[in-house]
Amino acid sequence: MIDGTEYPLPDDKGNLENNWAIHQLHTTTNFGRKHRAFSWFVGGLNYQVEHHLFPNICHVHYRAISPIVEKTAKEFGLPYKSKETFLEAIVAHAKIMKELGKKPAGQPQPVVVPASHRYEITSSKAFTKPFISSVVPIETRHHSIPW
Repeated sequence: MIDGTEYPLPDDKGNLENNWAIHQLHTTTNFGRKHRAFSWFVGGLNYQVEHHLFPNICHVHYRAISPIVEKTAKEFGLPYKSKETFLEAIVAHAKIMKELGKKPAGQPQPVVVPASHRYEITSSKAFTKPFISSVVPIETRHHSIPW
């Protein structure tokens, strides 16, 4: 999460305003694109835009396609977000984390979670194989917690 990146919410029907590719441009930001050693070190993940638009392309090609993606985005009036350095991205990340960590004004609203989506971990071995066997729906337990 980087300050300046958009986080659109779906409408009442659960639909987003834009199609998948446009959504990726709004919700991702590159960083440190000019630094080859850094790109190698992080496996190309500094090219977040290209990584999200072209997940099946090997990361070694992100540097080459990045200018094409940026030019195309600008031709269509779409955002292409990028921070110059990794440090700039870290600072932007810290800003948004600080903002998200603030208490909301007023009374917090309860989150309603449907029973079919309520799970709890029933074993201290939850992160061993197989994980799913230690996660069970709450309604299958002997007692339930009121939500």
